[in-house]
Amino acid sequence: VFFTGGDQIRILDVLEDRELKNLFVARYKAGIAFGGTSAGTAVMSVRAITGEGNFDVVDGAQVQLRPGLGLLPEDVVVDQHFLRRHRENRLFGVILQDTRCFGVGIDEGMALSVVDGRYARVIGPTQVMVVEPKSPRGTLQVTMLQPNEKFDLTKRMRIR
Repeated sequence: VFFTGGDQIRILDVLEDRELKNLFVARYKAGIAFGGTSAGTAVMSVRAITGEGNFDVVDGAQVQLRPGLGLLPEDVVVDQHFLRRHRENRLFGVILQDTRCFGVGIDEGMALSVVDGRYARVIGPTQVMVVEPKSPRGTLQVTMLQPNEKFDLTKRMRIR
């Protein structure tokens, strides 16, 4: 199942149909591969960044989130076109507002292949950014994952 780009709000509107969303989740759990590009990437997490809000500041209250597909661990928030379109402010803001979660910024031309809902591998020519909270006072840890590097999304650590 592949979700194309465009407007993630339109995809999220369709996913409000609980029966359809549950069907997608059941298929994923049964082993069907899911993928997405651009907006289709954004909807894969439990909470999806809609693209609406004020991104001139690092403030999670200014970033609109809606329920996504939920195919990744519940504490993961994904953002797309990340470095190319300078989307650090919105992902940083979300992570600082809810320090239980961490962010994955996937840039254009990049992919994150996830197996068993947790084991991620970076595919593409550049990098994927992982953003984690490190203190309640606004400290973030940023990790740049290189091509072919692996990361455990549930343990929040690189895999050798």
